[in-house]
Amino acid sequence: MLVKVTPNADAAGERVFVLKLIENGRTVKEVQMKASIGNGSAAAGTSTALTSGLGLVFVVLIAILILLGIVIAVKKGSQDKAETTDGETKSYY
Repeated sequence: MLVKVTPNADAAGERVFVLKLIENGRTVKEVQMKASIGNGSAAAGTSTALTSGLGLVFVVLIAILILLGIVIAVKKGSQDKAETTDGETKSYY
């Protein structure tokens, strides 16, 4: 379950609210929650920094996987070439 809460423009500080879970018209559960409302620019800056940091980690991991694939392909190709240069033909069956 995902709950998105949007504060009023003039809200600030710590606010307490009650989340009511309703099923078939009756309240199943009430959950008291607390939200810290701060400066929107500070929260957005943290989110942006986290997103760009995770993006950088993702790009580095992809680059490592590509390099690893190239190394394995070259190594396997050189092994196949070395086996066929012994004068014998390689049989797959």
